[in-house]
This record gives sequence, structure tokens and C-alpha cells, in this order.
Amino acid sequence: YFYLIVSGNAQVPFYFVIVLLQFYLLFPLLLKLKNKKWLLPVSFLITFLSMWINPLRYIFGIPLFTGFLFFFVYGLTHRTYFLKMSGRPVSQLWWYLGIIFYIAFFFLYPERYFNNRLFFGITIFNLAFYFQESFKFSAKFHKLISNIGKNSLWIFLLHYPICLLIFNYFQQITLNYFFNFFFIFILSTILSVIISYYANIGYKKLLKHLEIRTS
Repeated sequence: YFYLIVSGNAQVPFYFVIVLLQFYLLFPLLLKLKNKKWLLPVSFLITFLSMWINPLRYIFGIPLFTGFLFFFVYGLTHRTYFLKMSGRPVSQLWWYLGIIFYIAFFFLYPERYFNNRLFFGITIFNLAFYFQESFKFSAKFHKLISNIGKNSLWIFLLHYPICLLIFNYFQQITLNYFFNFFFIFILSTILSVIISYYANIGYKKLLKHLEIRTS
């Protein structure tokens, strides 16, 4: 199973575990380079080329960080702006153009429509950030969304096994297909958020316990 995790073949979403480990190793180097003007465009070029050249995405069948480098570097270089609203934001026009380009790319090259979506994720994030004041949500809802964000890694690790378990159970029940799909989606989402919340609490308590024992 260790080999399956390393090779990215354990389960559908877990190919990304080995990519995350690579970024953990790269982080100190990228942190030193984050103020270099060339870092972001170079990372974009590497990620873009990896979409078309398979050897840049895999080595001996193992997924590489190259296909996701731009996303990581973008977050690293723009962190201060998003957290403290300091720095020079990119015009909204460019993000609208990003959406248009993404839609055009999808229709021209549908076979390239996979997780490595260079424009869509960052574009939607920036537009949502621009218009955040337009969304009027209660303090409780903000707290809920913040907690989900804090537990996002646990949700990523646990959502697929939970979804698979529920799916296998509902396979035995003959109901309307669309009802099954909708119910599985809602139930797996709720359970993933709840279980991830308690998994994070348990993990923190375990770390604290280990720190006390070693001190």
C-alpha cells in the first residue's frame, strides 16, 4: 500500500499525497525565492508545459509537483495581499478574460480538462475575493466556513473513503438514480466535514500528548 501511495495509485484522489510531500520538501527553497520577479512566470511556464509533456508530470510512474507548481507559487507570492490587503491587485478585467480563456480552452482541447486547470481555480478565487463585501453572511456562517477551511486537509484525506462507503451501501438499494446521486453527495459532504472536524481535534490532542511525554 505504501508503494500505491507513493506512485499515486492508492485511490482516485490520493495521487496528490505524494505531490504534497514534494511541496513540503520544496517549500524552504521556494520561500527564499518568493520575492524574485521571475518565480511566478517561470512556475507558470513549467506548469503549462507539464500539461502537454508527460515526462514533466511523471517520473517512473510517480506524479511530480510540476503540474501544480504555479498554484503553489501563486499562493506563496500573493499571501500577504490576501491576508493583509497590501500590495498591488490584478485588474478584475484580467480575471474575466481568464474565465473566457478557460472556457475556450475547454472546448478546443476537452481531452486536457483535468485537475490541472491553470486559470479557472485562481480566477474564481480572485473574483470571489474582489466581491467578498457583496456577500452578506452571518457571523456563524463565516465561522463555519473558516472551520471547514482549517480542516480542509482532513476533508481531502477522508472524503473519498466516506463517499465510497456510502456509495457501496446505496448500490444495494434500488432507488431513482438522481435521488441516489443527490443523497450520496449531501450525506458524504456532511459526514466528511463532521468526521474531519473531530479527526483534527484528535490529532492535535495526540500531538500535545506526545509533546508532554517527550518534554
